[in-house]
Amino acid sequence: MPRTIVNPGRSPDACFQCHLDTHSRVKDMTDAKSQAELSDEKANAAVTDGIKDAGKEKMKPFASNLSDDEIKALITKVRSFKK
Repeated sequence: MPRTIVNPGRSPDACFQCHLDTHSRVKDMTDAKSQAELSDEKANAAVTDGIKDAGKEKMKPFASNLSDDEIKALITKVRSFKK
């Protein structure tokens, strides 16, 4: 059973330091259009392998920190943020 990934009482800094930063260029995952543009497969790859753009790391990989089941649970949780 995966451990809780998103805990409103104690936000995981690794995710929220960027994903809750209003000055960040990270997509708003409460937005239905942003969610529609990101398939589960792409989300899984982003969390697992990270994201690079022109050789610059935009998001670090979390494959060594989260199991496959935890990554799937995280994606399911993020999908629940859609307004």
